[in-house]
Amino acid sequence: MDAIVLDIEHYHLINEIYGRSEGDRILKKVASMIKAELGDGYGIACRCVADTFYIYYSGESDYCSFAERILDEIAAKSFKNAKIRLRIGINKNVDKNDPPEQWFDYAKLACDGLRGDYTRQIAYYDSEAHDKQLYHERLIRDIDMGIANRDFIVFYQPKYGIEGERPVLRSAEALIRWMHPELGMISPGDFIPLFESNGLVQKLDRFVWEEVGTQIAEWKKKFGFALPVSVNVSRIDIFNPNLEDNLLGILEKNGLSTDELLLEITESAYSDGAEHLIEVVNSLRKRGFRIEMDDFGSGYSSLNMLTTIPIDVLKMDMKFVSNMLRDEKSLKLCELVMDISRFLGVPVVAEGVEEKDQLDKLKSMGCEIIQGYYFSRPLPADQFESLIEKEMALSEGEKGRE
Repeated sequence: MDAIVLDIEHYHLINEIYGRSEGDRILKKVASMIKAELGDGYGIACRCVADTFYIYYSGESDYCSFAERILDEIAAKSFKNAKIRLRIGINKNVDKNDPPEQWFDYAKLACDGLRGDYTRQIAYYDSEAHDKQLYHERLIRDIDMGIANRDFIVFYQPKYGIEGERPVLRSAEALIRWMHPELGMISPGDFIPLFESNGLVQKLDRFVWEEVGTQIAEWKKKFGFALPVSVNVSRIDIFNPNLEDNLLGILEKNGLSTDELLLEITESAYSDGAEHLIEVVNSLRKRGFRIEMDDFGSGYSSLNMLTTIPIDVLKMDMKFVSNMLRDEKSLKLCELVMDISRFLGVPVVAEGVEEKDQLDKLKSMGCEIIQGYYFSRPLPADQFESLIEKEMALSEGEKGRE
């Protein structure tokens, strides 16, 4: 048995444009065709609200053909100028252990998921997709609490200069982690794309900027020098008119310079609003900020960005690095990125370096900065300090030998 929810989209507009009598004719026609369809098998149906029908049906029906027959009949016998669209959500082979209300709740979830999607008119309930939807709703609901309770934690991954005889700690990249009090450690791959899609990433980015600014200042006071840290500026942030003031305010509060808080921008920001991005980046650079292009080469607009946006660092897409010793094409792309960097006169940061052979190959190409698990995975601030202390000890030892 299938639980089906059939909805006439924007039914209220039909009433407003053509009058309630015509709207009622549509409803009667849909009801009569549902009744005729149920004649081939066992089922019941009702009109739940103004434009929505609930159907419980045992027949093996071609629901696409059914929807098309309804629309053809309405077009032929009602009014020909109206554009009517049906949305049909189906909970196939309902679980009899669930209450009937839940059968139709699930069908309605499938139906509601078709809003704004004009490529389909039928959707089937998927328990896995539903669980994912509930999970995402939970994350959205909990972001403010997570920020307030400091369940979000900034991790730092070191970047090492490899020009000399030994690698030297140069800077770090800030990466966010979420230790949820009930769900445990949540992967950034679960919440970052979600928050980017609904704009909530602005809250998260601002939290990271504040945390990083405070941390750089603490290290500067403790160790006597500032270790620059890169933070992400999302495409949503680019359209925030207060972006520049927010960043400068964090620097001022912590007694930092623009050389100490580095800004990473991905090429997706360019594809979403190139002209505005160019304006924002130029303004930030005039203020002294250094701009790093993240994941260079991962999409179609990377080279286009370079012709219009002045940048200070290229970050080579880690997919190239991970395959460079096994795939000739990836190796050639790495070499191409290095050629571009030399032409522009900017350094390259190679991400995702995990093997010494990768490091040696990149060094032979002229790559100056390396980031990846070969040196360290991302670390919380207290563990990252040991890398700073180790670097200081090595530097002191080298000075003593001079």
